[in-house]
Amino acid sequence: MVEILTFDFDLHLYQIYTELELTERIFEQNNWTILILTFCFVLLAVLRQLEPKKFTDFFTIPVSVKYFNVYNPNGQLTYFEILFFLFQLLNLGIFVHFLLHYFHGYPDHPVAILQITTVIAMFILGKIYIEKILANIFSVDGIIQKYLYKKLSYRNLLSILIFSGNLFFILSIQPTPTHIQIFIVFLILLNLFILFNIFRQNWNLIRFNFFYFILYLCALEISPYIILYYLFIKL
Repeated sequence: MVEILTFDFDLHLYQIYTELELTERIFEQNNWTILILTFCFVLLAVLRQLEPKKFTDFFTIPVSVKYFNVYNPNGQLTYFEILFFLFQLLNLGIFVHFLLHYFHGYPDHPVAILQITTVIAMFILGKIYIEKILANIFSVDGIIQKYLYKKLSYRNLLSILIFSGNLFFILSIQPTPTHIQIFIVFLILLNLFILFNIFRQNWNLIRFNFFYFILYLCALEISPYIILYYLFIKL
């Protein structure tokens, strides 16, 4: 009787096994992308280890100005911000490469990721350099220095979300255009929130120089991204 029950159980397991359809998760991205994402994760761990208190307080900047007042009231960069900026550049490079590869068939190659990251770095640093020149011309170096530091800090924080998106789209799911578009719109809205939050904190200064503020907003915060958008859709 025991032998019959054992035979029936084994037969039932065999039938279940043969009916299962095994699905393999195929990663379309090459190993270089995974290595860069791993390096980004290690970079976060290093920052957390080197500056545990600052790293924790860093996540409070959307709701409090304490971080800026305590750690860097003058807006001077430290190694913490520089390493986080590197983290931001790498994740932006991977995300833009993913978009170009997904929508336009851009080459899936480490050189392509390096080229895109270099272009992004040149764009951001060039924009900062122009803003510093204008600040020097109008003798508002200190104000612009603090503004650039706050904007960099906010976008460093935003890069963690981009990092999560990279992991999600590249290593987790097979994304659809709708998934990607929703994520991009969400990033744009967060960028607008960042600018609004910074401008709100400096409203007393802005309202007495509103004309120059509008010129700055149109020339350096809106136009460059419109140009990038048209370049992207024409690829």
